[in-house]
Amino acid sequence: MKKKLFLLVRRCLFLCLLTAALVYISSVFVTHASTDWTASSTYGDFYQLEPNTVDVLFFGSSHVARAFAPQELYNEHGLTSYNLAGDEQSIQLSYFWLEEALRTQSPQVVVLDSCFLFDYHPGQPMSVGEGSYRKALDPMQMSPVKMRAIHEICRIDPEQSELTYYLPFIRYHSGWQELDASCFRLHHKRGLMGYTPNFLVWNSTGDEPFLAEESDEAEMLPQMKEYLDRIRELCSKQGITLLLVKTPSPWQTLEQHNAVSAYAEEHGLDYIDFNEDEAYYGADYWYATDSSDIEHANHWGAVKLTYYLGDYLITEYGLEPHEDEQWDESNEFYQLQIEEGEVSAA
Repeated sequence: MKKKLFLLVRRCLFLCLLTAALVYISSVFVTHASTDWTASSTYGDFYQLEPNTVDVLFFGSSHVARAFAPQELYNEHGLTSYNLAGDEQSIQLSYFWLEEALRTQSPQVVVLDSCFLFDYHPGQPMSVGEGSYRKALDPMQMSPVKMRAIHEICRIDPEQSELTYYLPFIRYHSGWQELDASCFRLHHKRGLMGYTPNFLVWNSTGDEPFLAEESDEAEMLPQMKEYLDRIRELCSKQGITLLLVKTPSPWQTLEQHNAVSAYAEEHGLDYIDFNEDEAYYGADYWYATDSSDIEHANHWGAVKLTYYLGDYLITEYGLEPHEDEQWDESNEFYQLQIEEGEVSAA
C-alpha cells in the first residue's frame, strides 16, 4: 500500500513539475514574441495595478494605443486610467479584455475605438490575422475569460488550434533559435500604463476633417457589431459609461462616421469622432504635424487628444480629480521615456 502511495505521489509531483516547466517555457516564447509591440508587451502591467483604482479604461487598436496617454490624463486632469488597446485589437478582443479587466477594476468610463467595426482585412475570418489575436491573448492570465475567448476564436476560425493558445510554445517552437538571455527575464515598462508613444512626424500637406452631412451609412461587420452589443450590454450591467471614439485619420469615411453615429444615437451613447470638425479643431489637432503616419497620432498629437478627452470626461460625465500613489510613482519613468523620445526625434 505504501509503495503504491509513493508511486502515486511521484507521478503527481512529476506532472506538477512538467506543467510548471511547460507554462514557463510558454511564457519565455510569449515574452520573446511580444517585444516588438510595446502595448502588447505591457498588458502584464495591468495586473500589477491595485484593484478598483482605475477611472477610465481604453480599448481598441494601435490607433488608441498611440492616441491616449494615461499619465497625461492623470497629470493634467487627476483621472486614473489604463490603455488596454493593442496592435489590431478587434472589437471581439476588446470585449474579452474588458471582461478580464472587470475582474479587478471597476471603471466609471470605458472608451472604445470604432475602427474595427468595419472590414479591416477582407478575407480574414475575424477581420484580422492570427498574430493579432495571439498578441492580445498570450499575455492574458489564465482565467475563465481567456478560456471563453480561446474557444470562441477557434470556433469562428477553425484553422486555429485551442491547444496552441494554452501552450503557446507549440505554436512558437521554431523561435528557439532567436532566444537570448533577455528572453528569460520578465519585461515590464512601468509608467506608460499601456500607452505607446511615437515621435515621428508625418509631414503631410494636411487634410482638413470632413464635415458631418447627409450621406449613406457604411455596413458594420455583423460579427463585430455583435461584440459591440455585448460590450454595451456589459457596461450597462456594470453601471459603466461607454464612450465611442474614432482617432484622427483621413482614411475615416463619412459613411463609417454616420454608421457609428446612428448606433450611438439609437443606444443613447456618446461618440467623439476626431475627424469631425468640432472635435478635430477643439483638440487643436493637425494631421500634418500631430500624426506619425496617415492612421496614428504621434506623442504631441496624443497629448492634445488626451487633454480634449479629459475635459470631456470631467465636463460631461462629472468625473472628479483625485490623487493615486500608483500614478504619482509612475510619472518619473514616464517623463524620462518622453524626454528620450523627444531627444531622439530632434
